Amino acid sequence: MPITEVVRVLASGAGHRDGASVTVELAYDVDGRMGADEAAFGFPAFWLRIDGETVAGPFAHEGDALSVAGERFSAELG
Repeated sequence: MPITEVVRVLASGAGHRDGASVTVELAYDVDGRMGADEAAFGFPAFWLRIDGETVAGPFAHEGDALSVAGERFSAELG
């Protein structure tokens, strides 16, 4: 079976959302759902997840995703 979806969490860190502390993850995935290969659509891109929920993306470049993580969620990912 061909692999159609690449899922990797590249970095994570603490951030804030609506005044609450959250974990922000930088993921590399096809469609941001972290689903089964057979259900994947789209193109490989970077996504931001908050406590397991995809909240922003797709980003073609890692730097763009990291900028949004800092601006929207006060997160430094490492």
